[in-house]
Amino acid sequence: MSLLKNLFLFSVLFIFIGMQSNAQPGKNKYDAAWKKVEGIIEKGLPKTALEEVRKIYAWAKTDRSDAQLIKAAWYLGSLQQETR
Repeated sequence: MSLLKNLFLFSVLFIFIGMQSNAQPGKNKYDAAWKKVEGIIEKGLPKTALEEVRKIYAWAKTDRSDAQLIKAAWYLGSLQQETR
């Protein structure tokens, strides 16, 4: 009984760890891209930043990353207001 219980717990733990490692694919790609956008904004180049955010939005759409889509949509709206 103890062996079966340990095997079950190990299996659940293994599945949980596997799910966590796939939770946010490409996070580093997004981190680097957002840092680039922030740098461009700090230089006062909203049109260039807008182009980069459009790329991030496209990646997020392809990756089906809702959090990145929302962030990109917010930046798109903000930067479009600045460039008008």
